[in-house]
Amino acid sequence: MRIRVRVMLPLILALIIAFASISVITGLKTYKTIDGIVDAQMHLMLDTVDSQLILTEQIVDITLAELDQKNIALAHALADIVSADDGVLETTNMTRIAQTLGVDEVYITDEDGIIRWGNVPQFFGLDFHTTEQTMPFLEILSDPSYELAQPPMPRGGDGTMFQYVGVSRTDMPGIVQVGISIQTIDEIRASMSIQYVLDNMEIGNNGGVFILDQEGKVIADSQRLLNGTDLNSEIWVSTALHDAGHTFDFIYNNERVYGVSEQTENMTIVVYIPYEDMNKYTMDTVVYAAIFGLIIALILVLIVYMIVTRFVIRPLERLSSDVAAIDTGEGLDTSGYAKSVEFLSLSTSIDNMLERITMSDRSIRILQEAEKERSVALEQAQKSSQAKSEFLSNMSHEMRTPMNAIIGMTTIGKSSDDPERKDYCFEKIENASVHLLGVINDILDMSKIEANKLELSAVHFDFEAMIRRAVNIVNFRIEEKNQRFTMHLDTHIPDRLIGDDQRIAQAITNLLGNAVKFTPEGGTITLDTHLVQEADALCTIRFTVTDTGIGISEEQQARLFAAFQQAESSTSRQFGGTGLGLAITKHIVEMMNGEIRVDSELGKGSAFSFTIQVRRDNTDQPETQHKGITGENADTLAADKTPDFSGYCILLAEDVEINMEIVLALLKPTGITIDHAENGKAAVALYSKSPDRYDMIFMDLQMPEMDGFEATRRIRGFEAPNATTIPIVAMTANVFREDVEKCLEAGMNDHVGKPLNFAEVIEKLRLYLHDVG
Repeated sequence: MRIRVRVMLPLILALIIAFASISVITGLKTYKTIDGIVDAQMHLMLDTVDSQLILTEQIVDITLAELDQKNIALAHALADIVSADDGVLETTNMTRIAQTLGVDEVYITDEDGIIRWGNVPQFFGLDFHTTEQTMPFLEILSDPSYELAQPPMPRGGDGTMFQYVGVSRTDMPGIVQVGISIQTIDEIRASMSIQYVLDNMEIGNNGGVFILDQEGKVIADSQRLLNGTDLNSEIWVSTALHDAGHTFDFIYNNERVYGVSEQTENMTIVVYIPYEDMNKYTMDTVVYAAIFGLIIALILVLIVYMIVTRFVIRPLERLSSDVAAIDTGEGLDTSGYAKSVEFLSLSTSIDNMLERITMSDRSIRILQEAEKERSVALEQAQKSSQAKSEFLSNMSHEMRTPMNAIIGMTTIGKSSDDPERKDYCFEKIENASVHLLGVINDILDMSKIEANKLELSAVHFDFEAMIRRAVNIVNFRIEEKNQRFTMHLDTHIPDRLIGDDQRIAQAITNLLGNAVKFTPEGGTITLDTHLVQEADALCTIRFTVTDTGIGISEEQQARLFAAFQQAESSTSRQFGGTGLGLAITKHIVEMMNGEIRVDSELGKGSAFSFTIQVRRDNTDQPETQHKGITGENADTLAADKTPDFSGYCILLAEDVEINMEIVLALLKPTGITIDHAENGKAAVALYSKSPDRYDMIFMDLQMPEMDGFEATRRIRGFEAPNATTIPIVAMTANVFREDVEKCLEAGMNDHVGKPLNFAEVIEKLRLYLHDVG
């Protein structure tokens, strides 16, 4: 009993002191509630904004550093490409390389710092000594190890960031400069703006924050009501801008509010709370303080009364025992500490700490696995880089060899008076030109595949005619090597089909060309076609090309269909070829929902087979006689009769004289009249003078004074009766799909690619004109 008295008297005294203290604290709290709340929230907001701005700048700095390294690596890659083959300095090649590297602009200067090559011709001749932006790059001329990545800067009306980087040429003195558009920095800044911070803050039920610039204009508002508003005319704004920490009241959204301001280096933060919320919060504070004081008093009594037994010793012993068992790997059981707030918080913190340690271990393992994956990816990238380097070396050999033949035979033909000798030279020049065009087409097709721009066309075609066209391309090579060729056309395959016959013929030609190349003289080559199945007019057809050539080992077959690779690195030097044909064929076949495979052994020949899916053409067509297994199936098709276009007049806009001569010579047998314009401006002038004279226009695209696009738009804009209907066909070396679409958007009707194919030109004339004969 005495112990209880000794315990209760201090408890009662403690309770009285606790209530008295609470009363005093509550009274003081009533007078300082609003200042304390607003001041605390304002400082919290200020710290949050400052932290967010610092974090944004750090992220931007890291992003810029990574972009610098990436973009300098792209510039070094361009320097290596130029060093490997200076033939890439052609503008069209530089444009293709810029697309492959994923950059916007590339420039190469000479040893004096003057731009001579690149993908933007209008900057050719620019001296790096003449502009402030380019002068920093001149140090590269004197120090080849120097490299420069300029800070990104906005360019153009849309605010897009743009960066230039530069390195030294590796083959000779000069500067390699790359320009890249960078959009991510603006996106990072936008995602972490001050307005974004305010959108995620709350002060009271209806309170908020807005930020003023030094002139009193609102640059951010948590409720987005005052954004852009100039408040300099408001009386309270002067207090907010110049008297930091002073309280004031004003009208916001037709409601009286209480506010406090704080200044930073270049902005003023205003935090406000409605008076209604302020009063309610004051009353709530008094009530909560009284309740809290009572709870504290009771807790003090209970702590003094039971401190030795229940609430300290026992939980402490249990917690000590549980902590000692942590090394078992299991988490801490916090349910036993629910009766003690302090021990529950402590046990929960320990349990959370164990969980974070476990997560850290897991993160370390994930980082280790990611590092392994990065190493594997780096090794694969190095192998890919080596393969592309070998590919560039092969391309240099493959392109220079026919060029050497063309130049050499041209020299021999010019110096010879013997007609037969000249014809022989012309034949060799033609063969070398066709081979060179094939190499270029393979490279362009591979570029389209890597850019995911290779597309298929669905046209109606005759199956046998397509097969014969493909065979005709390699037939002369078969005859040169005295090889035996047979083919079999399955009688169950429909005569007429719908699909991309040109790409199918390309796949067949690639396989036949390889078979001829790797089969010795007197060997045998077979082309077999088979209808695998037909369902709902969808036909699955298998093509098989078999030869008695050198064969392929299993190790070589594993990398046979990879881009930029051949079965052996010496294959290109021994047999010729780009090493792209099978990779292109595989891509074409897969686009037609098919697959390709090879069966081969060294010294025992090879059998390449692939399947495709095309549709049966059920439109009415005349019956054709074909299909069988004979050697005559390889005979070439007879040439079409030369059409007669006498009485028609066309306008040819072409600035290169030799191209003009080629068109005149090709079309002379047709009897058509041709007027020549040396550029787009001259073409517009000729048409405007006599619009009724012309039945059709062939328009080059890249011409001096006025290009083909502008000339077409001006012709379409004339008030002549046929200005909007006269056929205008682009005749250009720009043959990518986007080039064709750009021609159509400019108002042209059609497109013919260079080098010119006589049959294609005649086809366009027949399409838009009528054969008089």
